[in-house]
Amino acid sequence: MKCRIGNSVIRDEEPQKKIVPTPVQFKALSRTTCNPEKSYVIVGGLGGFGLELCQWLVERGARHVVLTSRSGLKTGYQKLCVNRWNMENINIIVSNLNATKMDDTKALLTMAAEIKPVAAIFNLALVLRDAFMENQTVENFKEVCESKATSTLNLDVASRELCPELDWFVCFSSVSCGRGNAGQSNYGYANSVMERICEERSKEGLSGLAIQWGAIGDVGVIEAAVGSDVVIGSTIPQRINSCLTVLDKFLQQYQPIVSSIVPYQQSDTISQKTSKRNILSTIGKIFGIKDMSAINPETSLGELGMDSLMSVEVKQFLERDFDLVLAMPELRQLKLKDLKKLGGACEKTKTTKTSEFKTKPASGSTSKSNAKVAEKIPGHFSSLSSKQLVPVEPIIQMNSVKTGIPLFMVHSIEGSVAMLNSLAQLINLPVYGIQCTPEAPSESIE
Repeated sequence: MKCRIGNSVIRDEEPQKKIVPTPVQFKALSRTTCNPEKSYVIVGGLGGFGLELCQWLVERGARHVVLTSRSGLKTGYQKLCVNRWNMENINIIVSNLNATKMDDTKALLTMAAEIKPVAAIFNLALVLRDAFMENQTVENFKEVCESKATSTLNLDVASRELCPELDWFVCFSSVSCGRGNAGQSNYGYANSVMERICEERSKEGLSGLAIQWGAIGDVGVIEAAVGSDVVIGSTIPQRINSCLTVLDKFLQQYQPIVSSIVPYQQSDTISQKTSKRNILSTIGKIFGIKDMSAINPETSLGELGMDSLMSVEVKQFLERDFDLVLAMPELRQLKLKDLKKLGGACEKTKTTKTSEFKTKPASGSTSKSNAKVAEKIPGHFSSLSSKQLVPVEPIIQMNSVKTGIPLFMVHSIEGSVAMLNSLAQLINLPVYGIQCTPEAPSESIE
């Protein structure tokens, strides 16, 4: 059977249409990248967070990084990290130039600019000299402020002259500045100065970013001191991977002051499990004491050597699990026998801690239970009225002096100037307290 193949005819049945390209928009996740032809400076770069930040910059494309540290390479892990980067052909320069000195700061930026144009400056330097206000000294304030405020000011002035085209000028601040933290008045003040510098740079069209970090987990000072499971200021340490993820977002926005914390989320069963037995074990864990039964019950927490970090942990523990709010002087005078009584009272009444402070007094058995718990602690502020605990008036006069330049006091984040009344009575000037009332907006810390 034969098959015939004929010719195929193709005709243009429709007129030609002109296709106009149109842009297509879709959502995408932005990602920070580094320029391999520029250099990056990390002040305080040999600390735990500094090494992680350097690795993050390398992963994002950086090939020239200058790390500064007054002590230099002193641990095996620091040397291991630097050797690994060098094996990957990453140009890592470790410098001991001190950013608190203007001459050293200019020398640092000049050295970095000679390698490659400087793209970013990160200031991670810090010195902690924690103490309650009555125990602070001028030397403590000066030392803490030099590492934060002075170094940032020097970097600001020198960078304007030597590398004005910075992509990033980043300072690591702390929630001790934005929210406050007992025993860290000097640290909070130094961070506040640093944030004002970043704000001024932003107003002038320059790069300026201050990040208020909460406690950092996995690496750094908090991890070395108390570990990653501690609760500080109603927050828990933020894992380093989370910090770097947040940093990626912060570098792509234009607000000069940002914050990153991880709020503590308490399960409803924690307080119910708290008893006379484990309250002392929890306190012992905070103090690093394995056997609390060997300690004299008449010993106070202050006599055990409670520092500012420990006091914050204990304070949060009592507030979280027992609904018990104590001032720092009361906390230092609290004895172990009082803690035993507190655990016994809660074991009988089965007091459950609520997750949010309620302005209305609790009714029924709950309020009676809390009263029983408060009675176990001598000197507890159970005598404070509800108006003192939850301020109604935004401004009140705190003493009877009528003449002189008025002095205004602002309470801490806990929300009342009642704790400052004794101080106000000693001041021979009209003293007024500014309070945060329930009507004040709570969407922002500004």
